[in-house]
Amino acid sequence: MPLKAPLPPQRLGFLPTDAFWELAICTPLFSLSLVGYFFLLAALAWLLGISGFTW
Repeated sequence: MPLKAPLPPQRLGFLPTDAFWELAICTPLFSLSLVGYFFLLAALAWLLGISGFTW
């Protein structure tokens, strides 16, 4: 999807904007990061001794 204009300036100089996330959600890396985030939460739950995802 080509851009019609440059992305707007970032908040505080480094935080991604909503326009960035609208483009980033279309990439395959986003789905991989969601899988990684799920495994990170599962690992933290296991380390903390939380059984199941009842939280």
